[in-house]
Amino acid sequence: SLTSRGETDIFVVRLDDKGKIVWLKRAGGALFDEGHAVALDSTGAPTITGSFQKTAIFGSQKLSASSANNNSSMFVARLDSAGKFYWAVSGGGNDTFVGTAVAVDRHGNSYVAGTYFNKITFGKYSAGSLGSADIFGAMVGPKGEVQWLNSAGGESLDLVGGIVVDSTGTAYLTGSFIASAYFGQVR
Repeated sequence: SLTSRGETDIFVVRLDDKGKIVWLKRAGGALFDEGHAVALDSTGAPTITGSFQKTAIFGSQKLSASSANNNSSMFVARLDSAGKFYWAVSGGGNDTFVGTAVAVDRHGNSYVAGTYFNKITFGKYSAGSLGSADIFGAMVGPKGEVQWLNSAGGESLDLVGGIVVDSTGTAYLTGSFIASAYFGQVR
């Protein structure tokens, strides 16, 4: 069983083919922390994404949100196939930033997508929204280094529903938008 460190925490559980728990891990901090998506690499190691507020602990690594007013920051975290946290990275801004989808390619690169408001920073990259909420896509290398960030959207609410990556490292995202949306600006 798990006990929450705060309001809500993140969990990752591995089940075998008969539904038996192989391992169970928790991450999070004192406020609202959520896991939204999980993907596996070729070795069976999971990568997760979601959001956290203020601080969150992933194994022995502590992430701090960049928002001073307790809005959510996005995280991406990799575990090994035995359930040990390998790395965790976060991105944030002055408003909400949430990872809602993740995929992993054959080289161990993680592709994450989600929604953000206003301006975000992820690694050395940043983007500004065009309206209410925009979408983002980003790639994180096999050791947790942010490789790129791409943003799209319009003046109304834009949301990501899913992401996949093919054998060549090409990512595909799907989601929804209201009225109009603009794509193609790599930042």
